[in-house]
Amino acid sequence: GLERPDGRPWGANYCRSMQNPPRPEDRFSSWSPLIRGKFHQPDLFAHIFFVK
Repeated sequence: GLERPDGRPWGANYCRSMQNPPRPEDRFSSWSPLIRGKFHQPDLFAHIFFVK
């Protein structure tokens, strides 16, 4: 399972998929940029943190 130490936030990443992107690598979405490598436009991501 995933390790979630107490006192440290965990979060999720998401990005908008473009219908007709100027570059092909902007088309796909992923919950984590680490899975698919670096993105051409990192500002499309929003970071959500869940804390107790």
